[in-house]
Amino acid sequence: MYWVLQDHFFDPHAFAELRRQLDAQDTPHAVVRVDARTLQLAPPVAVDGPVFVCGSSALGRVAHARGWSPGYVDENLDYRLLARHYGEHLLNADAAFVALDEAPMPSAAVFVRPVGDGKQFAGRVMSPGDFAAWRQATLDGLARGARLRLRADDLIVMGRPRIIHAEYRLRVVDGAIVSASLYKRGGVAHLSDQVDDRVLAYGRERIAQWSPNRAFCLDVADTPDGLKVVEINAIGSSAFYAGDIGRFVAAINAMAPAGG
Repeated sequence: MYWVLQDHFFDPHAFAELRRQLDAQDTPHAVVRVDARTLQLAPPVAVDGPVFVCGSSALGRVAHARGWSPGYVDENLDYRLLARHYGEHLLNADAAFVALDEAPMPSAAVFVRPVGDGKQFAGRVMSPGDFAAWRQATLDGLARGARLRLRADDLIVMGRPRIIHAEYRLRVVDGAIVSASLYKRGGVAHLSDQVDDRVLAYGRERIAQWSPNRAFCLDVADTPDGLKVVEINAIGSSAFYAGDIGRFVAAINAMAPAGG
C-alpha cells in the first residue's frame, strides 16, 4: 500500500507519529500540498497499485479522479442513511432534513450540521437568533455571487440539542475496530486511549447492524438515554485523538483488494 498524506492538515504530533509508524512498517508514502481549485499536487505523485490517502476532501477528490484504491474512502456518509439504518440508535434520530433556503426559524436552540460529509460548515448548537443571522448571511452571500461551499439548496440537519456525557471515536477497517479513543468528556476536550468495554461492544453491534464502507470512523456518545451514534466520518480526514496509529496503519495496509 502506498500512502499519500496532506501536509499541514493533521495535528503536528499525530502527523509525526503517523509518519513514524509508516516508516516502522516499511510503508512508502508521499507528503503533498493540495491546490483545492486545480486539484494539483505538489510535489506530483505518480504511482501504480493500491493507494490510501489521508487529508482533506480536496485530496479525496484527487484520489477519486485518479481512480486510486482504496483511495479516499467516503462512500455512504449521508446522514439520512445513518438515520435509516441506525434508527433509534442515532443521537439525532428525530432530526429534520431541510434545504438551507427552506429551513424554518427555530423557536429554541437547535443543533445544525450538513447532511453530507463535505464539511461545508461545522456542526454546532445555535440559538434562534444565531441561526437566523447565519442562514441569512449565507443566503445573502450566495445572492452576491460569493464562492461559498454551502449552496442554498443544500440539505442541513436540524435537531434538538442533546446532553452528552462523553464522546468516543472508533476507527473501523473491514468490520473490526482497530483503534479507539475518548475525545470529549462533559463537553470539554479530553483525550484517552482507555475506552470502556461497553462502548467497544456497542460499536461492534452498530458495525454489524450497518457499515457504510470498508473503512470509517464511528463516533459514539454516552448520553442519559444510553450510548448513541453521533456520526460517521471519512477515516482519511478524521482526527486521531488518542487512538493507536500503528494499529490503524497495519489495518489499512492489510486491506484486501476490492472484490478479493
